[in-house]
Amino acid sequence: MMSDSNSTHSQTDGAIASLCADHFDEAVRYGKAIWARSDSLRDRLDQQDALSAAVWGLYRAARTWNPESGPFGPWMRRLIRYEIKEAARQATPVSRAAMRKVKDLAAAQRTLIEELGREPSADEIAEFLQVDMSDLGEVVHLQNTAREATDIDEIVEADFTEVDADAETAALLTEAMEAFGPLSGDERVILALHYLEDVPFREVARVLGKRPDAVSRMHGRAKERLGVWLEAAINEATA
Repeated sequence: MMSDSNSTHSQTDGAIASLCADHFDEAVRYGKAIWARSDSLRDRLDQQDALSAAVWGLYRAARTWNPESGPFGPWMRRLIRYEIKEAARQATPVSRAAMRKVKDLAAAQRTLIEELGREPSADEIAEFLQVDMSDLGEVVHLQNTAREATDIDEIVEADFTEVDADAETAALLTEAMEAFGPLSGDERVILALHYLEDVPFREVARVLGKRPDAVSRMHGRAKERLGVWLEAAINEATA
């Protein structure tokens, strides 16, 4: 079971419902991004199962979030990742008996290749294992689809290393852009790309389809407007 200092905090029913409603679309997008980028997850889960796990992660995050511990977004994404991993690990587990059959088949294939100097036929494998063709077909299917739980853990963890970094960066960029208060969409893009992604103004101009000098002027106006907005927000919070 996952443990964290946040897990001891409990939100009111109203706060839980509000957080779930406000962040539902973001949780679904994040779950889709993780599932789409991970071959091992797609092997193990269909998209709907992954999204169900993501929504459950959102609910758990809303229920346990402690505002004093930091923003909600990172906590939510952490629990979504955890729930999707758990769903992958628990999906259609393969029994030990089935895995023994798979390993026996692999050993038979290796032995026959060494003896025959070529890939064995299905008939030759069935004779070697002393099974009929229908039983062999079932084992071959298992061989093509089955993975042991420990293998799934390792593969999913490896996939999540890259997926987490990309998805987390995108989510943080979205949060930062949403925090740019009264700015227009273009102004938010300019500040986010320039300050968060270190993109030069000439490249930002190319992205927006504008002249570099126009982007530079928009940047200056955006900084002024943001400064006024932040000052007013601080004064209101401390009044």
